[in-house]
Amino acid sequence: MSEEIKFDIIVPIYRTNLTYLNDCISSIQGQLHENFNCYLVDGTPLDYEESTQITDLCIEYVSTDDRFNYIIQSGKGVSQARNQGIEAGSSTYVAFLDSDDYWYSERLAWMADSIKNNKKSDTVIWWSVCNTDHIVQSAKTGEIHHLSGHMGLFPDFEQCLDEHHYWFAMGHPLMTSAVVLLRERFEAVGGFDEDLQMAEDTDCWLRMLGKPYEDEKTYLLSYEPDLAGYYRCHPDQTTRLGKQTSAYQSNESGSIEDSRAAHDVFHQQAQEHLTNRHEFPILENKPDHVTEEYWHWLCDTSGGMNRKQLIFGNEEIETFQPHKSHWA
Repeated sequence: MSEEIKFDIIVPIYRTNLTYLNDCISSIQGQLHENFNCYLVDGTPLDYEESTQITDLCIEYVSTDDRFNYIIQSGKGVSQARNQGIEAGSSTYVAFLDSDDYWYSERLAWMADSIKNNKKSDTVIWWSVCNTDHIVQSAKTGEIHHLSGHMGLFPDFEQCLDEHHYWFAMGHPLMTSAVVLLRERFEAVGGFDEDLQMAEDTDCWLRMLGKPYEDEKTYLLSYEPDLAGYYRCHPDQTTRLGKQTSAYQSNESGSIEDSRAAHDVFHQQAQEHLTNRHEFPILENKPDHVTEEYWHWLCDTSGGMNRKQLIFGNEEIETFQPHKSHWA
């Protein structure tokens, strides 16, 4: 164990299902690597039907484990919640776990070992893989399909040159619940953009990595082939435009207009902020030191900030090999 490495764990909470929330916090408390502080940042409206139960659940953990801290969110949105939690802590390394996901007990132990063994001093973001079960519906037949897979499994990362990690992260969204970052670099770029309620995590990672050929210095990702935990897919989650996003205009009926309101917010932010802020690599701007084949691959794989590369099927799952030492 690398007990000298300490983590701040940030858990934003917003109208989270109580069972999901308990699974989340319990998985943190059960970590084999015990050197951490956890900040539960709750922005659930007081008029939400389960607001009191959410508070009581958090207080139950705080009252019995002094590593846990319960914070009432002072602003709005997941970016502000995460920033507030990080500001409350002081550890060199910051880990994230969304309140509807959970970690496996080895999560922090494996990550501490990975950080300790990392030989590249410019690394500012480490990411791992999450298990998930995903439900999709055929647009043609209406059939429902259940897919089991990994999220954040990107085997082509090994092809990417260090100076192009920015563009790789642009087209391969890293799951926030499987990310650990260096506090110093996070603070240097001003943290999460609190105006964003979508892709705020990808935007933050990109700013931390730095734009190739524009910023004076760029920084590195590190892929750790470990299973961090379980990413829970459900109708209420932010990526489904459900009630766990503050962009969702809640009412008693839970009508489809609520999700459309969230969609409109997300679309507007994508156009006004993200598209203008982050530029894709251009075929005509190929650097002299890379091959045509590599540059075409990079331009294609950057792909924009999307979610289409998140899930791999069973064939890829069977070829996924975690660090051997982690299974010894």
